[in-house]
Parts: sequence; structure tokens; C-alpha cells
Amino acid sequence: MTRAWLFLALVPAAALAQSDVSGRVLLAGTPPAADPPAPGGCGPSKTESPWRVAPDGALAEAVVWVPGAPGKAVPSTVSLDVRTCAPTPRVQAAAVGSTLEIANREAVNHVLRGELDGTALFTVAMPLRGQVFRRRLDRPGWLVVTCDIHPSERAVVAVFAGAPFAVTGDDGGFVLHDVPAGEAEVSARHDGAVVGTTKLSAARPAAPVELRIAPVATKKP
Repeated sequence: MTRAWLFLALVPAAALAQSDVSGRVLLAGTPPAADPPAPGGCGPSKTESPWRVAPDGALAEAVVWVPGAPGKAVPSTVSLDVRTCAPTPRVQAAAVGSTLEIANREAVNHVLRGELDGTALFTVAMPLRGQVFRRRLDRPGWLVVTCDIHPSERAVVAVFAGAPFAVTGDDGGFVLHDVPAGEAEVSARHDGAVVGTTKLSAARPAAPVELRIAPVATKKP
């Protein structure tokens, strides 16, 4: 099992002078092998991988943000559907004060556990199709949702208090809105990658931000 930490890029003031900052996240290296299929008769047997990587290395489902910068995101409802042992969307980001809404879309029992930065936030049994669980997200952090019955089930919600944030698309691209002027850090994190650091020089102020993060294998808790 792989776990994720931070990637930081120092961006010069000129690069952040405009309201939006765009760029891409790329995977440096080869992603680890996927987890084995989920046991327990939960939908079709399949291999789950947290890695969605394009041929050019573009990495989808990476969370990007500007630490310490004021943001304009407002609380929302973060929906997580569970079917065939595959919580979707697998990676989301939201502002503090948002509501997490988990729905069981199949007649299979799930015991879902939520941990925010490693601290238990909730545990809920969801044995019924159509059952819905809601939890307000009052603190910032990296929320990981797993299932005690089906080990391959895993979803992430990154919760932010006031920072511009985005989740990369299939092309690894992102746009951070309303980033203030001045030098800042742009951070990227993927659920399966580890630290890397780079500096963007003033010689390329108009260039998109490019972040590269490398996978690392760790023991699953």
C-alpha cells in the first residue's frame, strides 16, 4: 500500500500576480502495483489502483493548494457514493464547514472509517442499500475513508481552511483561483506519493506551474 505526503514548489511573485495560477502535476517514476481485488462478494472482482497516469506522466487526482493564502471557497456538500467496493469520487477537496455525505449504493455491508490526519473522526456501519451518512467537516486536514470489511476501499477528502485549492484532472492540470500576489508555496499531494521540492525561477514568470511527485511504498496501517 502506498501513502501520500507533500510536494512543494516556491513560486515567485510575478507568477502569482494574476488572479489564477494554472499548471500540471506529473508523476516522477513508476507507480507501485495495484492493491488486490476486494474480498467479500462486493461486486465484480477487480484490481484497484489509486494511480491514474497519462502516457506523458500527467497525474490525475492530486490535490493542489497554496498554504497560508486566503481563499474564497465556501462550504459545500461533498458526496461519496459506495458501489462495487469503489468509493467515488476517489479524491475530492472542500472548505471547512462542508458536509460529507456518504451513500451506500448496493446491498452490501460496509463499515466505513474516517480518519483526519490519522485521528479517528467516525466509524459507521452501512449495511443497507440507499443508506446515507452525513458528517460536518469542522477541521482542516487530510480525511481518509476506508472500509473495515473491504480493504481496497479508499477515498480521500482534503479539507482546507481558507486556501485556494484544486484537484487535478485526467491531464494532470489544475487552476488555482484568486491567488494573491507575492511569493508563495504551491503544494501538491497524492494518495500514494511522497515529498519532492523545486523552485521556479523568475526567468519563467508566465509559465504554468509544473510539479513532479514520486511514488513511495509503505506498509498499510
